[in-house]
Amino acid sequence: MIQYTVIMPVYNAEKYLDRNLLFFKELNRDDVELLIINDGSTDNSLKKIKSYAIKHCVIINQKNYGVSYSRNVGIKKAKGKYITFLDCDDFLSNNIFEILDKYIKKRYDVIRYGFNFFDGVNYESYKLVDKNKAYKYNEMFKLKQEAMSTFKYNAVWNQLINRDLLLRNEIYFNENHKYAEDLEFNINLFSKCKSICVLSACLYNYYINNSGITKSVKYNDVVKCTNDAIEVYTNNVKIAFSNAFLNNEIILHSINEITNNVKKIFWSYDIKNKKKRYFIRKIQKVDDILYLKRIVKQNKTKIAFFNYILIFSKYNTLFLMVYLLWRNRKIKEKNL
Repeated sequence: MIQYTVIMPVYNAEKYLDRNLLFFKELNRDDVELLIINDGSTDNSLKKIKSYAIKHCVIINQKNYGVSYSRNVGIKKAKGKYITFLDCDDFLSNNIFEILDKYIKKRYDVIRYGFNFFDGVNYESYKLVDKNKAYKYNEMFKLKQEAMSTFKYNAVWNQLINRDLLLRNEIYFNENHKYAEDLEFNINLFSKCKSICVLSACLYNYYINNSGITKSVKYNDVVKCTNDAIEVYTNNVKIAFSNAFLNNEIILHSINEITNNVKKIFWSYDIKNKKKRYFIRKIQKVDDILYLKRIVKQNKTKIAFFNYILIFSKYNTLFLMVYLLWRNRKIKEKNL
């Protein structure tokens, strides 16, 4: 009987796969299934996966639909009672299943755990709690409140989930979102849970891929991510408000996440000024931004001056123009 299904989407990741494939190849358990969603890879990823001949491994081949679509396919096709997600360049701790065995007997809907940042040489632990903590149904708002006001519960990969809970409540990833879709999934998940256990142990290793970092910003991509951030984080504020646990921390965190995306356009050297002015002018007319402005006023939330100007003030385009003139002047002075 399959107890655990690990869902791992793969897209052109042949250079990252060996560690995970070897781990599951050598895993001496018959209750763990590795479900690989090959999301239209054009490199040798599929060939490498097949070469390991892992006993309890299911491969699903599809066109390139993206990670959210792939994870949704995994949720539907998994055989395990519990599922977890694994990004193919990350890896699980060696003793993860032995530790989780102790907790699934208590039938929690979700078991969350800490993780390690790994840069290829060093590990840095990130604990969610110092001591194991269980949340019952009547305490779930505390977890949602924390998820909406911090980065603590953004990720989906450091948790084990009862698959039947997802299927019964039709909890899936929003395939139209490219930003904050993990947090959106978690908020939906926490809303349906009756019990969650948060462990102090760090059982997942997040690989920091410095080679993937780029300073280039594509306008259409960052606009899409900004619009997704506006929708997801404003919806969090609405959920918190309607369930009477909205506080200033949630409001501030939501606005900061939105403005962080807007700033990518604002600061970018790659995006033309005309496009910057158009987007920043347009953003103030969005219903969700107008809603947030009312919430800020009602709660007397103190917003950082720059953030307020950027998304709430009618003078935001003027502010942008002043900044651009100042920046161009500094560039000229530097080149003299």
